[in-house]
Amino acid sequence: VCYKNGARRTCCMAPRKAAEDQCAYPEEQKCKENGHPDNDCCALPGHGSCEDGYTFSKGKVCFKAFGAVTTCCKKGADLTAPGPPPEDTCAEGGANCQHSQCCKDAGSQCYRKNLNYAG
Repeated sequence: VCYKNGARRTCCMAPRKAAEDQCAYPEEQKCKENGHPDNDCCALPGHGSCEDGYTFSKGKVCFKAFGAVTTCCKKGADLTAPGPPPEDTCAEGGANCQHSQCCKDAGSQCYRKNLNYAG
């Protein structure tokens, strides 16, 4: 039973649960923003993720002023998520790391110097 409460409508309802091939509903609390629970499944690009056991995909713009997009979390492990690259594929110190995107030397970071070289 629902009651009108001024401008708001308060209802007691069973929580929705998404089918396995659908994005989880925000109230299922599977979306994360900056590693923390995200109650609206709307995050800036690169800041959204999902709980373990869910696959992340970026949805449509949900907050135009900042360019935030919906976080879609579907049941199932994310098999496409890149893990850390194998250490033997990382570039040696001073070498071009444009393709490997990582450096073997501890404390080194790969960054783009120009169109043809990253070191």
